[in-house]
Amino acid sequence: MAIFGPGEVILHQGDPGDSLYVVRSGRVAVRLEGARGHREIATLTAGQFFGEMSLMTGESRTATVVAKSDVECYIVEKDAFQQILEEKPELAGVISEILTHRQVTLDGTMTPVGLTTEAVQKNQLRFRIAAFFGIKSRS
Repeated sequence: MAIFGPGEVILHQGDPGDSLYVVRSGRVAVRLEGARGHREIATLTAGQFFGEMSLMTGESRTATVVAKSDVECYIVEKDAFQQILEEKPELAGVISEILTHRQVTLDGTMTPVGLTTEAVQKNQLRFRIAAFFGIKSRS
């Protein structure tokens, strides 16, 4: 478990990462950094998670996360998560659905053909997650 104080940066956008954080208590701000500073896009509270894209795909952190209050987080490392996925590979599909929804919402890419775009992104993410963790699909 990790503890953070108000204003403390938990994750920096662009940094490498291979862990997922689950908020046990407190509130965190999710911010996107841009040319004109940062824009807060979400506040997460107990039971919610962040850092999943880096954990699932090996990509750099896509946002900066800052504690808005005293925060306690559980940290799930790649190795532990890989064991879970090896036992339950169908979770890659469930997680890719959550990731795609967040990504589409954050990117503002929902268009009249948004459902098709979201379905394609979900499928691509599922394959990227499986490849990153070396999971073979079960038929």
